[in-house]
Amino acid sequence: MFPIAVDRMQVLGTLLASLSGVEFVWRLQNFEEPTALTYLSGRLVSMSENIMNDKKLVKVIDEIDPEIYTVNETNTSIEEYMLCLSAKGVGVNKILKEVSAKTLLTPNRNALLPAGLCFVSRNPVIDLTGIQGQAYIERANLDIRMRSSMVVEAVADNIKTITFTNGGN
Repeated sequence: MFPIAVDRMQVLGTLLASLSGVEFVWRLQNFEEPTALTYLSGRLVSMSENIMNDKKLVKVIDEIDPEIYTVNETNTSIEEYMLCLSAKGVGVNKILKEVSAKTLLTPNRNALLPAGLCFVSRNPVIDLTGIQGQAYIERANLDIRMRSSMVVEAVADNIKTITFTNGGN
């Protein structure tokens, strides 16, 4: 499985901070709860991976031996992730509903293209507001399904001989 690159997480984190208007942090191993009264945190959970392999026979231009071919091999990896967002603080239900709606806007979708990411679908915002200890705390969650893709190309050097037949005759 191909790990998601750090720069992809930076692009996504920057966009989420911009869409929400509050501090955004990734919930990684060293996650510390922010001191901000209202914040958004997220984590990416890998859901599936599909690798498609394609081989193409390409004629090499060679004046000495005009019958030389090479095999170009392309692997395309499409990974699916769940972006799990959690928000805590005043007005977080409204903030997450706005983030959810803004993921549909073309400029926000286009902002992820250079990183090879796209929003696929989103679930409704879940309101988790309640009493914690003696404090009333507003909390909410939002899950957004995403995809990433990566293309890797190489010449298949393990193929030494290609034999052509005339339709099997």
